[in-house]
Amino acid sequence: MASSQNTLDLSRAVKYNADRSVDVEATLARVKSACETHNLSRENDLDKIAAVVDAVFADHPGATMSMDALTGFVLRQLNATPTSWGMLSKRTQDYVRSFENSKFSIKVGRGVSRIPPTT
Repeated sequence: MASSQNTLDLSRAVKYNADRSVDVEATLARVKSACETHNLSRENDLDKIAAVVDAVFADHPGATMSMDALTGFVLRQLNATPTSWGMLSKRTQDYVRSFENSKFSIKVGRGVSRIPPTT
């Protein structure tokens, strides 16, 4: 029931009884546990991404940068590997887009900037 960063492998979740019938309750408990672990891992990834995006903009106050440049800065700080690059890239861009007009300004042809907090 290992979970890679993009998929959830439930191939070993099925619990069999002695007569080789499926133990439904035990199987469902295993699936539930694997799903919860997978979701927690994704939430941890998003927390890390959020912190690094904030750090990039803190290192470059007032900067506007392309989405690709921002993503590259974030992935380097996350020590992304060739295996995780695509997934972390998508999650980073999804994170930034999810806060468009509240935390970030995204302008086509101009890039991404952080919206200063209102006081």
